[in-house]
Amino acid sequence: QTFNTQFPPHPLEKEYGYRCSSNFKPTKIVYTEQNGINQFPEVVTYQGDIRATPFYDPQEIKKFITDAVEMLNNDIESIPAYPNFKYVLEDGSRGTLKLNWIFGPYAGMACDINSPGFKALASATKEVTGDMKTFAELGSLPLVADMRNDGFDLQIIGYGKREAYHANNEFCLLSDMKKGFTILTKVISKLN
Repeated sequence: QTFNTQFPPHPLEKEYGYRCSSNFKPTKIVYTEQNGINQFPEVVTYQGDIRATPFYDPQEIKKFITDAVEMLNNDIESIPAYPNFKYVLEDGSRGTLKLNWIFGPYAGMACDINSPGFKALASATKEVTGDMKTFAELGSLPLVADMRNDGFDLQIIGYGKREAYHANNEFCLLSDMKKGFTILTKVISKLN
């Protein structure tokens, strides 16, 4: 909830076609020991990820999350609990939160939709397919973002079947690849 307040939907998300905003979510819960149905396990690990639109600085997000965990550890009693279950016991034992960053953060990127490269790509795509639909996904492409930050007019394209991207039995059609090749030759011609 605090993450969503700090990193709300960015105004540029609609212009770029993001289907969802920045998010922070647990995706896996692991506990090590077998416990009875009436017992809380001593250690529980939540794993998850943060997906942020490229309009937010990933280092700022990392610092925010790290500071939030430290704040909760300093005031563990502020975390809501059942009336008879507490994070601080009579013997002084305290519950703790421990944060481990597994990797990253990696920076996402947004292509420059006002650049000559994008305009040439959009025009060529419309000429070949009759339509130009842009879309944006959350994720990270660190090397691609580095190239863009180094001044390259970088665009990301794909001519496969979007519904099959990253799916089991991912596929594309040769006819779509042929259109993609035609589009790229037109882009080169337009920029040359």
